[in-house]
Amino acid sequence: FAKGFTCGGFMIWHLIDFWVCFVSCMSKEEEIHIVGYDVVFEKDTIDGAFIIATVFLIIPVIGHLAQFWLMKKQYDLQMQVQRELQTAMDVELAKAGREGDEELDIPRRHQSLAYIPTALTKELRKAGLVQETPTIPELIAAFDGIDKNG
Repeated sequence: FAKGFTCGGFMIWHLIDFWVCFVSCMSKEEEIHIVGYDVVFEKDTIDGAFIIATVFLIIPVIGHLAQFWLMKKQYDLQMQVQRELQTAMDVELAKAGREGDEELDIPRRHQSLAYIPTALTKELRKAGLVQETPTIPELIAAFDGIDKNG
């Protein structure tokens, strides 16, 4: 009753129970005699428990790999857009007769604004301060116009 009332001992006993069961499933133990368990499993249930434990192990790994792949894809897209922006800025500087050798030096906190939809950028779009897919200089200009205390 105490475990149920405290949600598995404030998740401590829940985690201990989970790992004891998981390790015994993965090692195909026929018995458990640890942390209050005194269990002998039927022989025909051991392989099924191993398969289920393997699935519980593989699903999060696949999820993490997919998340890493999406993060890498987003990073590559941001770098491509930044290179295109640098090229466009270099062309404009050349038209104006100025030197464009310096690297794009935009603080990282400003770079992320162009890619992360937020309530603020949504409101900036509604107000007409930035277009639907704003560029980094547009966002910087819009925030500089809004910023009252510099």
